[in-house]
Amino acid sequence: MFRLLKGIFIVSVLLASIAAGMGYFFSNKIGLMANQWVANLSPYVRISYENLDVDLSGKVILNNAYVDIQNDTQPPIHVQRIVVRFPDIYGLYQMAMSGDFYHVPPRLNIEFQGARLFFLDNSRLASHFTVRNALLNSNSVATCGANYLMGPEQLKRMGYSSNTLFNLGVNFEYFAFNQTMDLVFDAEIQGLGFSTLGMTLSNVAGLHYEALDASDKVAIQRLSINYLDDGYTDKKVSFCANASGISKARYINNLVTQDDAYFSSVWGIIPGQEFRATYGSFFQNPRRIAINLELQQPLPLAKLNWDSTPPPISQLYIAINNEELLMPELALNPVALGNRVDDILMAFTQPEVPKPLPETKATPVVDTQVPAQPSTEDRGQREMYTGQHQVFTPISIEELAEGEPRPIRITLFSGRQYEGFLESLDERLMKLKSDQAGGEVIRPVTLSRIASVEVLM
Repeated sequence: MFRLLKGIFIVSVLLASIAAGMGYFFSNKIGLMANQWVANLSPYVRISYENLDVDLSGKVILNNAYVDIQNDTQPPIHVQRIVVRFPDIYGLYQMAMSGDFYHVPPRLNIEFQGARLFFLDNSRLASHFTVRNALLNSNSVATCGANYLMGPEQLKRMGYSSNTLFNLGVNFEYFAFNQTMDLVFDAEIQGLGFSTLGMTLSNVAGLHYEALDASDKVAIQRLSINYLDDGYTDKKVSFCANASGISKARYINNLVTQDDAYFSSVWGIIPGQEFRATYGSFFQNPRRIAINLELQQPLPLAKLNWDSTPPPISQLYIAINNEELLMPELALNPVALGNRVDDILMAFTQPEVPKPLPETKATPVVDTQVPAQPSTEDRGQREMYTGQHQVFTPISIEELAEGEPRPIRITLFSGRQYEGFLESLDERLMKLKSDQAGGEVIRPVTLSRIASVEVLM
């Protein structure tokens, strides 16, 4: 009996050790994969974090993260945690073991939790809305004082601040059999509302970073918008009524009875009478707005031009406070609608930077001044080891040979610096190999964003 118990104990300890070892092994593999994905995103957005937790049930958590959208006027966005969920557990382990971290899983859910309304302190964005409001004021009849668009200054006066919290979720699912992707963005802003933007993209050949970046055939096929109010509309009505010196009821009536020119210039959309009446009732009892439209033919994103004629719509559904509008009678002003989209994107896009002249595009101008010393976070393990004994010398991209054995350092036009070993180089992209969080990652960088290149002598 004793020998049997002893054997069971030994087997139990052995199985527990194996399970712990396998868990540690898979955690390392998944962590390395997450690090490589962060490096793959570096040409578009830079993500850093304090630590990474791996839940073997299919969840990766980046704690105390900073998201740098590489906008010179906007500091990195602090996010309490970024949660990446994998609905397909088997696919997650298979991808981690394969070592091919350039493919994106066909289904993924990403949550940015505990961020703040960073753009409310963006002076460049505030100036943009000031100019836009002044321009609209010269062409339209005022209904909210001189405030046609709610920019950073208007939102602050309504009670919001840069400390107002928001959460953002991104969900997608790829269908290989017909090359389409369902993409959904969920946003929740404290004291403002809940919004969902969904779309179906067609002609998506595959989920690969380089393929997605180079594709010019991806087209939008369906678009949906769902908004659930959480206090914003009441605050806006009160703000605009006070700015105009009138009652709330008078402000709502003035808004819905505006002429077509007002809606065309401010909204980019000219609503029919039924839409205006129902929209007026929404201001009195704000709850939910739902819009869903499908295009007759997919519209390629590369050919999306707000100055052109709107594409024909095959189906249009609009409901306000769960009441469907049977005849919405909407007309679009593409230019004004494009301006409204640009107003939103201004908070995220980086300013225009001087581009090299055509004759020097292949050989970016090398800055003769000593570049600013990068922070410890941006310095690779090799620099941390060699310390101040490094001497980098400027070099042109043409002088680099594929497989260059020496470490190189690149400086982007934004001032950001990266170091590593040259993995590959073509006419569009440079890939740098470096150590990060205990693993080796490959960082792709677009050549057009590189201001100077240096090599370690």
